[in-house]
Amino acid sequence: MSEDDYLRFTCLLYLCNSHKSINLRDFFNPFFSNRPTILEISNNLALFDTDTKLVDIYAYCLMPNHFHIMLKQVAPSGISKFMQKVCTSYTMYFNTKSDRDGSLFQGKFRSKHIESDAYLKHLFAYIHLNPVKLFEQEWKSSGIRDLVGAENFLNSYSYSSYLDYVDDNYRNIGIILNKKDFLNHYDDIRPRSFRDTVLAWLDSR
Repeated sequence: MSEDDYLRFTCLLYLCNSHKSINLRDFFNPFFSNRPTILEISNNLALFDTDTKLVDIYAYCLMPNHFHIMLKQVAPSGISKFMQKVCTSYTMYFNTKSDRDGSLFQGKFRSKHIESDAYLKHLFAYIHLNPVKLFEQEWKSSGIRDLVGAENFLNSYSYSSYLDYVDDNYRNIGIILNKKDFLNHYDDIRPRSFRDTVLAWLDSR
C-alpha cells in the first residue's frame, strides 16, 4: 500500500533467511530509522553466513496484493521455514501499522518445482514481467501495445530483482540474491542478455 510496505518486505527477504532468531525491533526501531534501506541493514550488521542460510534467492517480485520468489532450498525444510518467517513477520508489521487483526495472506503459499533449465528461464521472465500488468492490465491476453513504454516501466520498478540483473551498478545484489549460482544456468551472462530474455518473452505475447 506504500513504499514503506515494499521496503519492509524487501528487508525481510534478507533478515528472515537464517536459522538465527532475530528480534526485528532491533533493526527497525530504535537502532535504525523507521525506514532503513537494505543496504543500511547489511552494512551495519553482518548477520549471516552461508552456514546459517535457509534458502538461496534467485529472483523476486513484489506486487500490490501478492509476491513471487524463485528460490532454492539449502537447509532442511528451508523453504517452509523461510516462508513462515517472512509471512509471519510481515503480517505482524502490517497489522500493527493498519490497526487490524488476523491473517493477511490467503492460505498456505503455493509453490512450483523447477525441473528444467528451460522452465527456470521461463519463470525468470514471468516473475519479472508481473509489474507490466500495472502498466497494461490486459497485456497477457491481448498482447503488449506499448513495448517501449512497458520496458521503461520495468526500468523504473524497484520492487523486484529485475534491475539487479540488467544493471550491475544498481545496488548490492549479494545482499538478497545468490546471483552467482543462478548465472550458472546461462551461457551469456552479460546484463543485456537478461534484458533481452525478458523483453523477448514480453514481445511474444
